[in-house]
Amino acid sequence: RVSTKASAMGAAVAVNGGFFTGGCGTLDLLKADGTLYSTNTMTGFEQRSMGWNSWDDVSFAWIDTGVDWAGKSNAMGGFPSLVIDGVGAAEAEPDTSVYSAGDWADNPRTAVGVGEDGQLMMVTVDGRTLAGDGMTTPELATLMAELGAVQALGLDGGGSTTMVVRGCW
Repeated sequence: RVSTKASAMGAAVAVNGGFFTGGCGTLDLLKADGTLYSTNTMTGFEQRSMGWNSWDDVSFAWIDTGVDWAGKSNAMGGFPSLVIDGVGAAEAEPDTSVYSAGDWADNPRTAVGVGEDGQLMMVTVDGRTLAGDGMTTPELATLMAELGAVQALGLDGGGSTTMVVRGCW
């Protein structure tokens, strides 16, 4: 559970990350402290990913299936791309809008992005509950841009959408 991992790590805030197989194997790029755990394989084509060596050099790039992000000691893949250079556009691939029925339906959503000042943004949108109906993926892209993200990508959402904040778990 996200709350268990966050508590064990002493995290202030945590959200669910990338997509996983039924056996909890990750389907997205996952690299921590220079160790590569997995590459982008969920879509079968390049995925927008976030990488960093320190929190002042977070960057986003399209990383192909089966490829490590050389030069970044930490990285995570996501899907879909939500904001590029401050413009909200839910893209499955570069210049290709999302196309699945799930993207065009209201669902719980999770996103990560960075603002112009480098501020990290982690966002969850409630859905399927009395607290909210959720959003479409294009609506989430618009929200992230309105919140000031200059780069953002979607993470695993739907029933997996989770955010925990220290003191609230």
